[in-house]
Amino acid sequence: MPGLAARLAGLSHAMGYLEHASARNIISLYTMKLALELSVCLSNHALAALNMMGADPEIETAKYVWSWIKSNGADPFSIRDCHRALRGRYHRVGPIKIALTILEECSYVVQQKIEYKGPGRSPSLTYIIPPKVM
Repeated sequence: MPGLAARLAGLSHAMGYLEHASARNIISLYTMKLALELSVCLSNHALAALNMMGADPEIETAKYVWSWIKSNGADPFSIRDCHRALRGRYHRVGPIKIALTILEECSYVVQQKIEYKGPGRSPSLTYIIPPKVM
């Protein structure tokens, strides 16, 4: 970003003194501020475009699951809770498990370790949201 801002400031400065033979060597504060504002806009646009271009379905699912977690304040929650809430969009639990793994790798959620020694099937994996995330 600093390089982009410097190039924009230099180009803007050069364009301002294009007709003058004795161009100033110092870029004005006003020109630099405009270049910084433009570089922020261009960077935000580039990030948005890149996010749209190669959208990974697993990442999109993780984003969707994260939006569900945030909107419901679900803490703690189980894979089962998540799947029940999102089963209209995700008919199988597989994509949700992958999404939660991605969110866990990015430290958005933490899997709780629950020991189960009773009869029958063990309970669904449960996740919590670290306080620093919310």
